[in-house]
Amino acid sequence: MTMATATPTKPKDIEKINKMYYEMQALVTNLYNRWLDEGGYESLSEYEKVFAKSLKKYNFTLVAMTKKPFGFKFKINNTDAIYTLAINGKQYKWLRKF
Repeated sequence: MTMATATPTKPKDIEKINKMYYEMQALVTNLYNRWLDEGGYESLSEYEKVFAKSLKKYNFTLVAMTKKPFGFKFKINNTDAIYTLAINGKQYKWLRKF
């Protein structure tokens, strides 16, 4: 376990992540539904561009896209902590992965 991983997420960072989570909910839902319809034909790179641009508004960095569950991994600040935001047919959530 690295030192950054052992460092808890600060309350102010949780607030920033929650703000992003709520503000991006419609975008994530719309792109998820599009992926369900067009995923066999479209590349994740198009979705990656949209999410990377949206995350910049919060000073977050996109790390990677995920297909199952649909969503993305991101970083905040200058730590090694990686968070995920994911959506499926039953839930929309974010959590700290590492």
